[in-house]
Amino acid sequence: MNQTPFTSLTQCTARIDEYFNNYLPKHENEIADVDSLADFLGTTREALISLESDKTYGFEIRKAKKSIAKIKKQLAFCGKI
Repeated sequence: MNQTPFTSLTQCTARIDEYFNNYLPKHENEIADVDSLADFLGTTREALISLESDKTYGFEIRKAKKSIAKIKKQLAFCGKI
């Protein structure tokens, strides 16, 4: 059984929102990525990736990974990475 850093879907959504809306803006030198999100959530990259197939949390994890990809793509277009 996989360990999750969440106790509910509501908590999952709130924590991911906190990462994007509060944590990243306060840590301007940190670029959003899966490892950073996993660290913020108190888990590992592997555990977070395995949650993508979870019935409860998978959609939210996939949305977060899409947002990370979007951020990195925009930074690349601007020549910042």
